[in-house]
Amino acid sequence: MNLATAKTCRFCGGAMPREPNRFKCPHCRLANFPEHLGADKKPDLIRLGDSKAPKVPRYDVGICNDLFGEGGMARTSVNLIAGEPGAGKTTLLLMLCDWILELMPGRDALYVANEQSSDELEETARRLKLPHFRRIVVWDTMGGLVRPFDSVLSEVNPCFGVLDSLTRLIGEQLDQGPQIVEALKYLAVRTLAPWMVIAQVNKGGDFAGLNKTLHAGDGLYYMEKDDLTGERLARSSKNRNGPAPVAVPLIMMPEGSERPGYLVLDESRTGDEGEDED
Repeated sequence: MNLATAKTCRFCGGAMPREPNRFKCPHCRLANFPEHLGADKKPDLIRLGDSKAPKVPRYDVGICNDLFGEGGMARTSVNLIAGEPGAGKTTLLLMLCDWILELMPGRDALYVANEQSSDELEETARRLKLPHFRRIVVWDTMGGLVRPFDSVLSEVNPCFGVLDSLTRLIGEQLDQGPQIVEALKYLAVRTLAPWMVIAQVNKGGDFAGLNKTLHAGDGLYYMEKDDLTGERLARSSKNRNGPAPVAVPLIMMPEGSERPGYLVLDESRTGDEGEDED
């Protein structure tokens, strides 16, 4: 992520770690987010009912509204999504970019890509015939980050962000996961621009990595695929901004159709999938 870390803790004055992205003070354990992320000057004690924005602002994301909660995706949220290769994660995230860009004329979406090249992502977006794909700015980081993350955010000023993937970004440094998700959460709240973060699953089908990383996210989502039928299932296991678990049955439009691979609601399974009974 390459965000500058303070030399001394602003709370206790102790020495901070020298490595970038190390926000938590080893002495008092409080997080020291970089000043350039722009801490808003507002009261830190607010009585419930006195908030100026009683409702969390949301993006209408069409067929995925039920998945994220009433009204759609919370604009202050950071959500982790996982699924086996080929389940449709990239397709869903590109579609989310396009739906949100429809609502935000004049703004761009940022796709931080270290799993696929910008050429591969553009090929998928063109196949899906996404109307606003030219407003998806891909930060190609397959060779690593070559400049600070915050400078890219300042240049793009995205209304929506995708990190694909967290696992590839942190490598073996699993303790970096919570810090990155927490930093994105800070940005999402300040800019009202939500993030979707792709994480990997282990052989058992569960999220890989530290539990602290999963706790730092507002929502945990999975994309599942039936290899025999091609049916997809997008489901939530945690959602701070809506009900969970919730499942939305999806299917990709077939080859030869107008938009091959485009995800649509599987009407044949609507009603069979939904909130789990247990």
